[in-house]
Amino acid sequence: FAVAGLVATGPALVDVLYPERFVAAGWMLQLLAAGAWFQILEVTNGSAMLALGQPRWVALAMAAKVLAMAILIPLLAWHWGFGGAVAAVAAAEVVRYAASAYGMTRLGIDLRVVGGDCVLTIAVAASAGVGYLAGQAFDLPVVQVIVSGLVTTVLWTPLVLRTVNQWRRGGLRAI
Repeated sequence: FAVAGLVATGPALVDVLYPERFVAAGWMLQLLAAGAWFQILEVTNGSAMLALGQPRWVALAMAAKVLAMAILIPLLAWHWGFGGAVAAVAAAEVVRYAASAYGMTRLGIDLRVVGGDCVLTIAVAASAGVGYLAGQAFDLPVVQVIVSGLVTTVLWTPLVLRTVNQWRRGGLRAI
């Protein structure tokens, strides 16, 4: 929900909160928030692998991220400048997650875990996209933030309420 909200409101939020010279940070916020989503997923996988006594998979996932950054930052920065370097940082999180997901499957973790990650990733992307587009219908950045944030919140409310209700009843199950 938070990642979708940051992606949906990023440019308008930066426009509202910071002086004009920082307006370019809006797309960076969107891109880095998208990368943060994959970091969140990987931390969950990493915790499971550590609980299974398999720290080497966590280390391998981090090594994959470092290698991806070493390759992608210079390559994308050369091609697209600073924007490419920012994209490379986000892309490196995707690589880290992919390595982690591979480790999960190698350890025999049910593929439904990775499938659930895919479903939630689609939900984050779709809700962020719909929220962003709804906000773009307005000219004022403050209104864009409000509309984008409200649309994203409405889209996530059923899942958030379901999760809170399950937590209150004493148990969360896989989504």
